[in-house]
Amino acid sequence: MDDGNRRKLGKVNPSLDDLDALFANQSAWSGLEPDLLRHLLFYQCLSYGVNPDDDEVPRLMGLARVAAERMRPAVRRQVVAQIARAVERLHREHDTREGAGCTNGLLPFLVEDPDPSVVSAAAFEMATLLPLEDDDPLSGPKYVESLIDQLTHDDVRAGLIAGLLLLGDGRVEPLVEGAWRRLGEGGRQTLALLIQGFHGVHSGTVRFLLDWLEDEAANQGTPAFGMVAATMAQAGAHAAEHGIVEVVRAFPVIDAPEGEPVRIVREWSLEEFLPLVSSRLLRLASVDHPSEAVLSVLRNWGLEEEDG
Repeated sequence: MDDGNRRKLGKVNPSLDDLDALFANQSAWSGLEPDLLRHLLFYQCLSYGVNPDDDEVPRLMGLARVAAERMRPAVRRQVVAQIARAVERLHREHDTREGAGCTNGLLPFLVEDPDPSVVSAAAFEMATLLPLEDDDPLSGPKYVESLIDQLTHDDVRAGLIAGLLLLGDGRVEPLVEGAWRRLGEGGRQTLALLIQGFHGVHSGTVRFLLDWLEDEAANQGTPAFGMVAATMAQAGAHAAEHGIVEVVRAFPVIDAPEGEPVRIVREWSLEEFLPLVSSRLLRLASVDHPSEAVLSVLRNWGLEEEDG
């Protein structure tokens, strides 16, 4: 099975027979060269997506754990993206509209990877690739949401929530409403950090953060409140420079032209968006001696004069 990705994964170029032999020899995994380990992870995950075999699941999850130990998160995120694009091509070629398609190839990253940024990337891709169930366009996002309470590690659950938020589609907002409450203190801090890593500001993310900030406001001294306030402040600074967008995604992605998975339906400057949130932000500062974290939010959202 050659989807064209083997030449892009590194300098080595093993045969498929070589990769199958390596997959059968678990004791060799810890000593593999990094490029070869990447090849093996990509090929075996994609192979499992194409032809799921329950008997191979323990070994595949074991490979994912070794990869998590020996490969940096940035490299694993790259492998996630490469698997996702290969799955997308296969779904387009075969017009895959039912079942799981080849998306099971992403499961090792969703359930075994300990890094929340890798989980977030895999959750995002799963949500966009999964074929529809009962013609429900949110089949993919709903499946990802269903995993949140099935997994036990808080950082991993934070990654799932971040992956859904990263979609930026307003239809997904009800799935993540109040989702921070499903996390402990450490998971909340992780989620805030993941959102800080987003490259753009979606209107739904702003609403999520504002709801979260209001919910945490009774305990402004907690680390979680400080993290979400810092994230909201950063969103304001980013919006001042780049604006805020509302998007609609194709679910599944093969329903959109290749390379055009998302459509921008509205754009705001910070000044245009501010009336939608200003009263709620100012209420956060209406208490006696508002925290510096809250004042920083107001400043970054252009409300310093009202605060003063």
